Amino acid sequence: MADDPGESLAAQLRDHGPLLPARARELARDLCAGLLANKRWRVLTVARIGARGDRFVLLDEPDGAPPAWPRVDERDCVHSVGAVLYEALTGMPPFEASPDALPADMRAPILRCLQRDLERRFGTIAELAQALGVATGTPFGR
Repeated sequence: MADDPGESLAAQLRDHGPLLPARARELARDLCAGLLANKRWRVLTVARIGARGDRFVLLDEPDGAPPAWPRVDERDCVHSVGAVLYEALTGMPPFEASPDALPADMRAPILRCLQRDLERRFGTIAELAQALGVATGTPFGR
């Protein structure tokens, strides 16, 4: 990536604490928009997301690095977006902080992302974006 992505979301959470709900919505918007734009499903973590200005970006994977999960599908991606949002809002990985720490209007969609049963998760990133009420028109700081 030619542009500097800034510090990782993991570093921001470590140094500044959890995101405010409005900033977490921006994170959800950027993640969903970017994933929908390139249709390359991947498992996301707070360490693989950076911030550039007011936008969030995916950090590049090392050249030639094999994907950690070669058979990632969209529902796996939905799960990882939910996990990133949970950690971004609570400062802790899913369920290490009470779900009650999540904003009430985001709690049900995030928890649905984290369902073990694939049939109970959102089937698509677009469904997740709609449930969170985020527009997905401009991906990853473009």
